[in-house]
Amino acid sequence: MNKTFQEVIADIRTAIYGREVREDIAQGMEYVETFAATATQKASAAADSATKAEQAAQRAEDAATAASTIIDDTAITPEKTWSSLRILDTLCPPIKATGNPVVCYPVAGYPLGVAVDFAPIQEGERVPSPENIRPIKARESVDVLRCGVNVLDPHLIEDAVFKPYGLTITHIGGGKVYIEGVFTKATPEGSFVILRTKQHILGGRGLKAHAFVTKGNLKVIGAYGFRNVGENVIALLVDWAPGTAIDIEVQIVVTPKDITPIAFTPYTGQTATLTLPAPCYGGELDAVTGEGQETWALATITKVTSATEIGTTMRASVVLSLLAKTARTGNAISNYLPEKVDFAADYESFYTNQSLCYIKLAKSRLKTATLEGVNEYLAAHPLQVVYKLATPTPIRATGGKPISALAGTNTLLTDGDSLTVTGREDPAHEMQQLRAAVVALGGTI
Repeated sequence: MNKTFQEVIADIRTAIYGREVREDIAQGMEYVETFAATATQKASAAADSATKAEQAAQRAEDAATAASTIIDDTAITPEKTWSSLRILDTLCPPIKATGNPVVCYPVAGYPLGVAVDFAPIQEGERVPSPENIRPIKARESVDVLRCGVNVLDPHLIEDAVFKPYGLTITHIGGGKVYIEGVFTKATPEGSFVILRTKQHILGGRGLKAHAFVTKGNLKVIGAYGFRNVGENVIALLVDWAPGTAIDIEVQIVVTPKDITPIAFTPYTGQTATLTLPAPCYGGELDAVTGEGQETWALATITKVTSATEIGTTMRASVVLSLLAKTARTGNAISNYLPEKVDFAADYESFYTNQSLCYIKLAKSRLKTATLEGVNEYLAAHPLQVVYKLATPTPIRATGGKPISALAGTNTLLTDGDSLTVTGREDPAHEMQQLRAAVVALGGTI
């Protein structure tokens, strides 16, 4: 074929001699033959592709059918088996532990249930009073951490350099610090900060720091840190003689208080940050699904509608926008009045009861012992009351994720108040515990 298909058509229409027509017709038929062959190939390929798709769909359907005929978690028969999850749920003892932290030993890979409870955050210390104002904060999110033995996240350690007693201390990664210099403290024993972290979830959880010298011949006594909420540093305790040349590397591990590692254990943490739909003063959340409920509410009181003189105080009440629980100690907190559930007591305090919040202010604080005097004081000093709801409000946080158990020790923490963890006990760990109990009683295995 030395002409295009369009040229062949044009030449047939203008040909003078028969031989020219024959040649053009022949070339045209060759084009037709080529087109027919190509079309046949493509049709065959399309049919083959459709057949393969049908076969794949059938295989998937067959697999699903086969699984349904083999696995049946509701039956006990010779013909069918249980799923691995059903087997574990049947044979392994349940775990249900509450605390912060929670330490448990579940079957590796088992999907843990984790519920977090959080209460209002109140700044300051001691009993609230007009002289000791303690603001109350809402939360915007709650963190849940699952890790192994070591709870110190090396990625959150600050790249800070410390220079105590003639030393230079540098974090070189992974929770390890390099210490060099000449120890200039006048007395042998001493402690100094070696690490600072942004991992605020660890403060005040009763955790224990451990120090391992990985380079150098000097010894250290130990390490400590995170003794209270807000503390975010680790200090090293030593007994080096003054003038000692220091050139060592120290690896830090932080564990629950009842665990003492014999060597460095790497961090294997997973954090779920549960972001609340709106600022929340207290509630409960499922760390996996994000489902939960708000259990505390805020009332900011700047005015009341009536006030009564009862000795040295003025008693007033205000209607709450949401129904509170029936009056009981521990059901409410305020920023500057102590909670005292007693309607008649002549005592500067407050409490909530169902639809009302009762307030008692010392007359000595007011310009006049009248309703106007009470309202003038409240307008200048808003009373912040956070109370437990009679009927919790459903909420849904974002950021929930599946939490699978690690092999061996699992440690779970929250920056909320407490966790409840459910799962299935690792049989090997349970057997070790039983053996240890028998040996402790003087028996042998």
